Amino acid sequence: MEEVECEFDIIWLDGLMTNNLNEPDYLNRKTDLGNLIDHLHVFNNTDECLDYFATLDVADKVLFILSRSISKSTLSQFHEQTQIVCVYVYCNDVSEHRERANGYPKVRGVFNRPEELVQKIQQDVQFLRHHFIPANIFPVQDVHQTSFQNVNKEKTTFLWFQLLIDVLVRLPRSEQSKRDLIDECRKCYSNNACEQKKISDFELNYMSNQAIEWYTRDCFLFRLINRAFRTRNLDNIFKFRYFFIDLQKQLFELHQTQLSFNLSQTLCRGQIISTGELQQLKDNIGGVYSVNTFFSSSAKSDVALTFQTGAFGKPYFECVLFEILVDNKTDSKWKVSFADIHDVSFNKDEGEVLFGMGSVFHIVDVTQLTPDIWLVNLTLLENSGVDESLREYYLENHIGQQSSLIMMSELLNMMGQTAQAKRYCELLLREHPSEEEKMQIYTYLSYYEYKLDDLTAAKRSSKIALELQNSLKLILPAIYSHMGFISSALGEYQDAITYHQISLEMERKKKIKEDEEMAVVYLNLGLAYYDLSMLKPALYWCEKMALQCQQKLLPSDHPSLSVTYSNISSVYSAMGDHKLARSNLEKALEIQNKSLPPLHFNTHIVLNNLALESQLVGEYKSALNYYRQAQEVIINASPFNPKLFAENYLGIAAVHDCRGNNRKALFYNKMALKHLSRKKPEHHLVLATIYNNIGMLFINMKYYKCAMKSLIKALVLEKHFLDSRHVLWLTTLSNMGMVYEECGLLKKALYLHRKVLNIRKYTLERDHPDLATTWDNIGVVSYKIGKFKTAIKLYQKALRINAIALPFDHPATACICGNLGNVYCRLGNQKLARKYYNYPESMTRACLRDTPYMKTSENEIETLTYDQSTAELDSFTRNYLASINDPDSLVDNNMTINSTV
Repeated sequence: MEEVECEFDIIWLDGLMTNNLNEPDYLNRKTDLGNLIDHLHVFNNTDECLDYFATLDVADKVLFILSRSISKSTLSQFHEQTQIVCVYVYCNDVSEHRERANGYPKVRGVFNRPEELVQKIQQDVQFLRHHFIPANIFPVQDVHQTSFQNVNKEKTTFLWFQLLIDVLVRLPRSEQSKRDLIDECRKCYSNNACEQKKISDFELNYMSNQAIEWYTRDCFLFRLINRAFRTRNLDNIFKFRYFFIDLQKQLFELHQTQLSFNLSQTLCRGQIISTGELQQLKDNIGGVYSVNTFFSSSAKSDVALTFQTGAFGKPYFECVLFEILVDNKTDSKWKVSFADIHDVSFNKDEGEVLFGMGSVFHIVDVTQLTPDIWLVNLTLLENSGVDESLREYYLENHIGQQSSLIMMSELLNMMGQTAQAKRYCELLLREHPSEEEKMQIYTYLSYYEYKLDDLTAAKRSSKIALELQNSLKLILPAIYSHMGFISSALGEYQDAITYHQISLEMERKKKIKEDEEMAVVYLNLGLAYYDLSMLKPALYWCEKMALQCQQKLLPSDHPSLSVTYSNISSVYSAMGDHKLARSNLEKALEIQNKSLPPLHFNTHIVLNNLALESQLVGEYKSALNYYRQAQEVIINASPFNPKLFAENYLGIAAVHDCRGNNRKALFYNKMALKHLSRKKPEHHLVLATIYNNIGMLFINMKYYKCAMKSLIKALVLEKHFLDSRHVLWLTTLSNMGMVYEECGLLKKALYLHRKVLNIRKYTLERDHPDLATTWDNIGVVSYKIGKFKTAIKLYQKALRINAIALPFDHPATACICGNLGNVYCRLGNQKLARKYYNYPESMTRACLRDTPYMKTSENEIETLTYDQSTAELDSFTRNYLASINDPDSLVDNNMTINSTV
């Protein structure tokens, strides 16, 4: 059953209550409290109650009842929960429990009579309904600057909230939007006859010019809207759009009529805030206070002070009096409306002034007025001082004068709420759209399903969109782009390139000059080439075409730029240029910090890539830190994505592998496997990677039969969905070669390493670290065959590449130096061997300085096969490819087998 959210929760913990919760006393109290607050949760187990608290948002507000025999440790345990505003103790022995409750400021009383308990909760709820306003507080150097430094999470939250308001107020008013509001209100107050009567009154008699009157009335609308915006619950905010649009419009109209005669005035508002929020205000004097809901105030300070009746829950909460200066000049250009509403308010004697959603104030000062009340001086600002170029860009290029549910879904996706974006598309399909609208909806839907890793559904939606496009004889390039994404995710890389090329051709036919959509197509084409390890064309389309186009068209902090920089980084990393890879990732992260909401889903990609770059250059502590940050984003994503979680574990495992901790690396790889399924095509690439990694770990641990079985599992998957040039396919072949090396099957090892070399030479830059790995592997075979001079040449070739591509102290470089030391030791040159063993960094520098680029002849490598015939090698190849579905048949009986792990 869907959970219904209302203004406050009551949680009741009774250690002696029976499991069926049918006791008369409980049922009577539930009836009384249900009329007050519909959302009542009852627990008779402390651990279950704590588990429920863990599911709550930090912005949720809870009234907590403890009853029967409650220990002091239980009270202490729950008293510190952030969401709890008030605690009520209900018991038989008042004096004993009052003594236990002494020193706990959130405790509002100890009661043994049920009517007294209910009465106290009623008073507190009535009092608290006007408090806990959602706000953003952030510093500025000068509030009149168009931009400022130290952009933080509060500012990005502020900007995206403003965009959400922009979209909502432009949505068309419809009977469906009214029905959504009524249904939600009835669900919230299903057991409250009094509120149900008011809801019926609203449904039958409400008119748009009564929005302020209904908002200021003590009823369901004020409570539910306040809660929706306090918890930033986008679903509930959307459900109240019908009323919200009217409220904004009526306030705007009043504001316009009052502009000509309103003079400067000082207004007051009394409010309870958390101690943490008060500290934020103190720390940000001179900064900005932005309110994320409607904000009421009064011209009469005595009315404001009626909200401040003594200390409430100190030191957890503080009473404040906001004193607000409104300097209403005739030439003022207010971005947010405000107006004196006493003529249209339900409470006409309070002299109330209502500020619109998103109002911003300058924090002038914070001082203590009395021992129990703080004075906060604010000045209303015409604008926030925040650089709003990104918001203005979206308004001009995406939202326009009138919004739509499609735009709402697109905004949610940009905010990282892809699952909700998908749901809005599905809602739209139920509203009987036209064929053209349906084509657009399925196009967006296919993209959201792709992002959520539901490739089967994505493929189905894109096919429907394509059929609609053909029947309507329209051109929508995005359909082909989305089909390209899906093909890439399924490993169909050539198909992906074809789809993106069709999309680009369509864009060029439609448009005279480049625009944002064309830049996206350029980027998509680059990524398709990247998937095929065709790095030069990948870099051309990503950097030269996409990035340069976006830099001409987009604001400098547009999120699309962060995506492009991140993808350019991946190409440079694949090329072995880790300095440029890191530089582009840092640019991407800087833009994301400026422009995306906290824990935005896209940030995990940049964090994961930064972790990988740190790992590749040997900065393992930094790598683990980035992986943990990425994991926090993935865990907080909704819905949970098991593939991404597995990939994160995979990265952590790789770091432990690099540190030489095989057991820990194996543990994290197996943890990653638990989140994946062979039945899902979108999981195959990650599964193949994990099997590869496990194979390498078994090689390190000298469990060669286990290693080969794991590598063949990878090969089975790769054969079905990867191109033969793909980096993972080549890595698997290379790793299988290493197993044969370790088992003394050098002919088979050499065949596989040469096969990998022949492909890598034509797909990678000549100084790519993967080539160094291949030269090193062939060098190992040469050494074991006894071709020491050839081995030296191959090792030095590998060492020179790593000296160019990697830090001099990188573990891979040290490994090659160790191999060179082994060769010189066998040749009797102990002095040179010791240098390679003991001083790998200085020997690597010397290699780069003294050794010219060496071209090892094909004949020289060919001689390593000594008496083995080509026919025999080809036969071996055919056999293992033919037997690829039978892993056991590929495990050579001549291998040295250790006990299994």
